[in-house]
Amino acid sequence: MTFPADKLLWSVQIFWPVSEELVMLRRIMAVAVLCGLALVPAIGQQKKAAKSYVLKAARMFDGRSSSLVAPGVVIVTDGKIAGVGAGASVPEDAEVIDLGDATLLPGFIDAHTHLTMMYSEDYSKAALDALRKPIPEMALD
Repeated sequence: MTFPADKLLWSVQIFWPVSEELVMLRRIMAVAVLCGLALVPAIGQQKKAAKSYVLKAARMFDGRSSSLVAPGVVIVTDGKIAGVGAGASVPEDAEVIDLGDATLLPGFIDAHTHLTMMYSEDYSKAALDALRKPIPEMALD
């Protein structure tokens, strides 16, 4: 029995008759096995227990009422606000962080930014240098 040369592949120093479909199937299986092996570490990982924090402050503005609430209490579990106000249930294993005479603003995101200012390691020095420049020189910058 003879086989055409283009249908033979070298494997373990023996010629094996192999079709192109079989070669493609082997490649697909190899990729599937490698993908499966890449997922093995993720299967063994356990989810960490939820870490809780209790933030306490003198006051809190919750955005729902028009006045400040005293005392301010915010419970954070897994990075998300789980409770607000003195009536919120506090988990037993929660770490308490006392902020003293501060005002809590739960859910508030500080979007303050200066888009037009240049970044500098020493911003105060850069600002003073800019003030010392004469106006025509500043216009050239």
